[in-house]
Amino acid sequence: MRLIGLAVVLALTIVPFVVDAQEQRDEPKVYRIGPEDQLLISVWKNEAMSRSVLVRPDGKITLPLLNDVQAAGLTTLELRDVLIERFREFIPSPEVSVIVTDVRSLKMSVIGSTEDGQIGTIEKEIKAFQPFFVEHEPPRILTEGDEISLPVVVRNYLDHSQNVNLQIKPESWFALLGPATKSLNVAAGDATRGTFDFRASAAVKDGKQRITATAAADSDAMPHGSVFSQSSYFVRFWLRFTADVSGNLTVFNMASRGFFTTAAWDRATNASATTPCTPPGCRGSSGNGVNLTMLGVDGILPDSAFGVKEPIPRWPFYLLIAFAVFFLILAFLFWTEENPGTFPRIDVWWARSRGRAARTIALLRRRRRPKA
Repeated sequence: MRLIGLAVVLALTIVPFVVDAQEQRDEPKVYRIGPEDQLLISVWKNEAMSRSVLVRPDGKITLPLLNDVQAAGLTTLELRDVLIERFREFIPSPEVSVIVTDVRSLKMSVIGSTEDGQIGTIEKEIKAFQPFFVEHEPPRILTEGDEISLPVVVRNYLDHSQNVNLQIKPESWFALLGPATKSLNVAAGDATRGTFDFRASAAVKDGKQRITATAAADSDAMPHGSVFSQSSYFVRFWLRFTADVSGNLTVFNMASRGFFTTAAWDRATNASATTPCTPPGCRGSSGNGVNLTMLGVDGILPDSAFGVKEPIPRWPFYLLIAFAVFFLILAFLFWTEENPGTFPRIDVWWARSRGRAARTIALLRRRRRPKA
């Protein structure tokens, strides 16, 4: 019996994102480059100008021919426009892409004080919650017939390497010049770049391009039982939704038992926490209920589980069928031998075949006979 954390995947599948009415009216937030961020500057068909640069504490980056360029405070698109204008002095019609490969400017600071007035501070980098991040920026303008290699950067936020599969969705306005799928192995805390080659084959006003990235779980790392036994997986659920309660948008959170530790569950289900039991902070009968307020949720979802077995191989069945056919043919030949004249041609072929086999066996026996 094994426990795995599939909660994030299932939660995203059930409720991808929940926002209230105010958040829906707000403009979408964009990331702005900060000091210590790692950037990948790619200039199409100019490897000498393409490089990975670190944003200095003063917010600037250094590039060949351009020297210092202000990067902090700009979005990737704004910095790309600045670089295109600067590169035009040296390169005709430059195509530039800017990708943030490592976000290092986001940090968390905590300030605390003691009763006697002493103050202490601590600063830590914020770790992203995604297992990996993918970024790609296709050129803003292409001419029909242009062939490009589109870079796609995958950043691994885990403490171990992982395989990430990339797939580009075919569209009517471009033709792929290579495979539509790529498999990248990204080291822990590192970034790897893959490329998709394609040709702009048709003129469109707003061409769309979609790249899907999925983590490829290692089959050896995922227990899957054997032919005669199975591995069981317990699935945890987390459901977050917004409901209209008396004209007010209220966020509700519901979780399954697997989300809570044994100690937390025991504290929320003992008699002192559930007696008296007063909904909605507590659900169930007194003494046998669950204190939802103590668990920090509005309801409990049932756990689920599934089993995985190694599929039964097919070759034993094929071998059994082959043996059955062989013995049926052999039985038919012996039957024709017992009933001569029923199938004359088969009688002749079978007699010749048995004669050849007998002569071959006799020859082999004479060769193996020891010399006197």
